[in-house]
Amino acid sequence: MKHLFAILLLAFSFSVFSQETFTVLFIKGDVTINGEPVARGAKISTTDEVKYGTEQDMLAAISPAKGRVILKPQPDKAKANGELAFVINDIFMPVKSNAMTRAIGDDMGFADDFVVQAYFSRRQLALLDTTGIAFDLEEYPMDDSHGFSINLDGKIYDLPYDDNKALIVPQEIFEGDEIPEEADLELLYNDGGDRRKVADLHVLIPDFDALVEEIEIIKKSGLDHPWNNVSSYIQDTYGHTDQSRLQAIFLSIQ
Repeated sequence: MKHLFAILLLAFSFSVFSQETFTVLFIKGDVTINGEPVARGAKISTTDEVKYGTEQDMLAAISPAKGRVILKPQPDKAKANGELAFVINDIFMPVKSNAMTRAIGDDMGFADDFVVQAYFSRRQLALLDTTGIAFDLEEYPMDDSHGFSINLDGKIYDLPYDDNKALIVPQEIFEGDEIPEEADLELLYNDGGDRRKVADLHVLIPDFDALVEEIEIIKKSGLDHPWNNVSSYIQDTYGHTDQSRLQAIFLSIQ
């Protein structure tokens, strides 16, 4: 009798786990669930079948019980016919949230060209509607004759500033053009008329409305520490960004 009870308990536990549902956060590429296109905010189950168009496609999803997960093709688990189709339960990978990232340049700001270039050579920058990069004002004063600019394909765009932050606003840099998903920019500093390159920036520019929706899904997911999860998700998915602006967006969502 005890063995029967244990078997029933195991079966019940597996059934509950197998029916775990997730909310879709992010879709990259051509991905379907049970043969249907999937959209951000959709509910999916660990028993559903996910199919990818290429090995580079992916899904990110979230649940209160399992946290954030990444769903990527695993060719060694693909069906015999070669299709990149999988039962979600077989491929989902939990994502460990990192500690909350600090502001770009930290509160005191970057104080040296070499440090700026080294920082951005190892990281991609995620641009929000406005993204601030902090600088040490003793080394990089910002006033009428000093400040930062962006070089985009030979066109120079002077950046506004707020206190010790140079502000990158995609809508102003790509004015009149469709904002791309990513771009390569040069960050320049004008030192009283002497303009020099400070760093090469590889930037990702997520659709702002979609980004807000992703943040809202995480905030309302029921996870503990939703702000830390938002900060970690943005860094993992898009890149480093302005934490103070990101937090303002997070707090504005009711």
